[in-house]
Amino acid sequence: MNFGLDQPKISETEYSPSTLIIFVDSNIGKDDLKKAIEEYQAEVIYDYNSFNSMAIKIPSGKTIEEAIQYFQNVKGVIMVNRDQKSQLF
Repeated sequence: MNFGLDQPKISETEYSPSTLIIFVDSNIGKDDLKKAIEEYQAEVIYDYNSFNSMAIKIPSGKTIEEAIQYFQNVKGVIMVNRDQKSQLF
């Protein structure tokens, strides 16, 4: 039921070519991830404390697929997602 209101439509999912959202186990913490980010020469865009996750920008010269593989193997990492761009219209 939409009560006479048009529902917003969401376009196809578009992904950022250089940004990842990485979730960590709260019992392990982010120390290993922070070290891995530095070693990979990635840049922290945002630290989501309430979600135990971080948004990072991967360095030029590395593919998003390479970065996903690298960060999936870091101690404490439970999920690595590509950053999604969605547009409501």
